[in-house]
Amino acid sequence: MLIGRIWRPCLEILAALGSFAAILIWRGIRPEDLWGGPPHSTWLFVAIALLGISFWSSGYGVYRILLAQKRLVIHSAVYGTGSDADLDVTDILRKAERDALVVDVENKSFGSDDPAYGIPKQLTVEYSYGNHVRKTIVWPEHSRLILPEDPEIERLREKMERLGKENEELKFTVGLISKQNTL
Repeated sequence: MLIGRIWRPCLEILAALGSFAAILIWRGIRPEDLWGGPPHSTWLFVAIALLGISFWSSGYGVYRILLAQKRLVIHSAVYGTGSDADLDVTDILRKAERDALVVDVENKSFGSDDPAYGIPKQLTVEYSYGNHVRKTIVWPEHSRLILPEDPEIERLREKMERLGKENEELKFTVGLISKQNTL
């Protein structure tokens, strides 16, 4: 690890010098105009070689962005009503994905005609973000899908489900009490 911390910056500096040489070649400046050293093409070759070595040696520094893995992974996506006419839109969402994804849940977003005219549709997406724990979400037509979901949204959704169940239990209990009072 220590060797990597020492050599990587050196490789990146030499690669930058090679890039400088490439600019000099492009501008038509001759080596003897600047120094009596090797021709620019040698520096350019060294730069390309060092860039390759630096890129290959784990991707830290300038090249980390190129090697970064996507944190958002779309495993499956289906748009429709739950019938045989549903559209598999996994590839469409995968083409757009990065570390986040924003998509309008509309027919036109998935490049097709209405799969079930006049019937409300939904987008069902199975995805993972960072930790590879798969989540499945369902978004109605004419809404906007935003991935990854805000953890607060998930907490509020769970709270709404819990309160809905408590409400149903309360209605049932009130119904029993009112029946007993009428007897």
